[in-house]
Amino acid sequence: MKKFLIGFVLISVFFGALLYNYLSDESHALYNEAVKLYEQKKYFEAHEKVKESMDKNILNRKAILLKAKLYDIVTGEENYREASRLYEEAVNLAMQGNSDQARVNIVRALELLDRVPSTAPSKENADRLIERISRDAEPLLNKAPDVAYRRAKSFYEQGNYRRAFESFNRLSALSPEGKAMRSSAAYKAGMDVYISLRDLPDVSNAELYDAIYWFEQVESGQTEYTDAAEKLGELRARLN
Repeated sequence: MKKFLIGFVLISVFFGALLYNYLSDESHALYNEAVKLYEQKKYFEAHEKVKESMDKNILNRKAILLKAKLYDIVTGEENYREASRLYEEAVNLAMQGNSDQARVNIVRALELLDRVPSTAPSKENADRLIERISRDAEPLLNKAPDVAYRRAKSFYEQGNYRRAFESFNRLSALSPEGKAMRSSAAYKAGMDVYISLRDLPDVSNAELYDAIYWFEQVESGQTEYTDAAEKLGELRARLN
């Protein structure tokens, strides 16, 4: 029995060694493919290939070193791409008047650009983008409130009163003209709902509350305030 056990262990060790050598050979073959891809500057493909190599043999020292080098490059490239996307999105947000979210995007973009290593192919582009953001970001953000105001006014003039009100409402500071237009937009949005419900015999509370909400947004002292208050009384009386 003892001899059988010894024989079994020896056979297991033998086949284990064969399996290890097979996997090790396959790991080195995959590593060599990764090296070729790296030399061709196909860094993402090389990174995937070297990961396959390590899946076959986690102790492949050459693969470990190449994976660390490729990880820095791949991460740097991903950071640059995401930073570029965030900044372009920030420009669009600022042109829509959304300076708060634009600023968040810009800060995040700069954080990512700072993490692009010198070994990454896009390092020069990352440095140029940092310079561009440093030069253009603040003037762009400073224009955002004016852009947002003009956009809100445009919605109002087009008769899109709900969007006009929401756009005015997002602005941190409004002139007297802006406040008057915001109240007027709320009143007109309320009137659209009010007229559609006025002659209906059966109206749900949800529909009534929609009109009520808009009339409640009309500020005291504005031209439409008295009429909005009267409409509110009428609508609340119809609630079930």
